[in-house]
Amino acid sequence: MQIIHGVITEVGALGVMRVRRLGGGLLNVIRPDGFRVGDKVVLIFDPIRAMITEVYSLAEWERNRTDECAEEPFPGKEDEVNEPEVDLSDEDLFLGDLEFCEEKPE
Repeated sequence: MQIIHGVITEVGALGVMRVRRLGGGLLNVIRPDGFRVGDKVVLIFDPIRAMITEVYSLAEWERNRTDECAEEPFPGKEDEVNEPEVDLSDEDLFLGDLEFCEEKPE
C-alpha cells in the first residue's frame, strides 16, 4: 500500500474530485460524500489492484493513527513489505471500497 497526501482542488459534477499530490501531480479520484475543495486528504493506493482503495480526511487519518499506536505494544516495529513502486503521475485512479472501519490504514 502507498500513502498519498494531497489537497482537493476541484470537485466535478459526476462525483469525481481532482487531488493535487503534495509531491506534485494531479489525480482524479471518485469522491465519497463529505469532501470539498480545499480539504486535505490521505489516499491509500493499492498497487496490486492499481487503484485508490480508501480516502480519509487528514483529521480522520491522524485520529486512526493515534488509536492504532495506542493499541500497538511496540510502536514502530513493523514488518517491511516490499511492494512495487507505481507511477502515479497524472493518471485517473478510481476508488474501490469506502468502508473505513474494516481495516486500519497501514
